Amino acid sequence: MRGLLQSLFLFCNMKSLLIDIGNSRIKICIAERGSMSTRKTFIYRTDNFEDILTYALDCYRGIDFYSVWISRLDEEKTELLKVRLEKLFKTSVLNFVNVRTKTPLRIRYASSLGSDRLCSAVSAYTRFGRHKNILVFDFGTATTVNFIANGVYKGGMITAGLMTAADSLKRKTTLPRAVLSEKASPENNTTRNAIASGLILQQVYFADKTIEVYRKKYGEVFTVATGGNLKYLKKYLKQLDAIDDNLVLEGLNIIRNFNEHIQ
Repeated sequence: MRGLLQSLFLFCNMKSLLIDIGNSRIKICIAERGSMSTRKTFIYRTDNFEDILTYALDCYRGIDFYSVWISRLDEEKTELLKVRLEKLFKTSVLNFVNVRTKTPLRIRYASSLGSDRLCSAVSAYTRFGRHKNILVFDFGTATTVNFIANGVYKGGMITAGLMTAADSLKRKTTLPRAVLSEKASPENNTTRNAIASGLILQQVYFADKTIEVYRKKYGEVFTVATGGNLKYLKKYLKQLDAIDDNLVLEGLNIIRNFNEHIQ
């Protein structure tokens, strides 16, 4: 009994590092005793990813982590991540989350399911599982829609995110670059405002129509959203039931707890 209690004490005091690598941001926090530290966010471009990654990881140099849990969208970055993480955290157990990772959710999706979508769905299901149907929006570089029914992840949709659409419009047309703000209107008397409003409301109308379609088919559907572009959109997303900026990292922590407790 004493040995078991000591083991439980050691487990409860183990620190883990959670890393979410999206298309343009690296988000990191420490998980310990079921709680999470304040998130640190690092913005990167394709040409400076390695430098930003090194800087971000150096912020945690010297800390002993029992495990490191990683969600990453680009599979090609896996080997680079392994090299950097194994060098910095020699004794830590590395865990790259994917569709084969054990989670509280049952998955009905191809092996191509992104780890960010999986993590946000796990977090939404864990927090709001009292609802039979859950619709999860992630407004990031891509806008994703994820649907959970009766504890089963069933898939959804992916479309261009707000900034991606803005960049594409600038590259493919002679229109000026829009300055996005939290204000948008269907009626605008300047080109820049027309572009900014069009980009924002395109995301809003897509979300509103998606919620309408799901509720027509399934009845009661609980809606939750996350993602870096929410700051421009949340004012207009009237049908959302919840907003959570840390949904992916929270899901990563839930998956960590789920796996480390069943070992």
